[in-house]
Amino acid sequence: MHDEKVALSFIQKAGNNIDHLSNLVEDLMTISRIESGELKLNKSPFELNDLIHEVIELNDMAARLKNISVTLQNDENHITVLADKEKIKQC
Repeated sequence: MHDEKVALSFIQKAGNNIDHLSNLVEDLMTISRIESGELKLNKSPFELNDLIHEVIELNDMAARLKNISVTLQNDENHITVLADKEKIKQC
């Protein structure tokens, strides 16, 4: 029984590491596409706090299911950025 638990733990950790490495490779491929001009960014100015609120709302249910509370503190700062809002939201 103990050996099964150790094996399962090892497999879960290995799976998490594979997911992490896969995400890193995907990020590198995206950077390569941006640098080569293959991937176009739709840059526009937007308030960063607005995007943060949107992302918090999108992930609210998943966070609640895991008993995680996410709040934005000190959101009175208005920071405008020039970026591709949808690409950032995907991350």
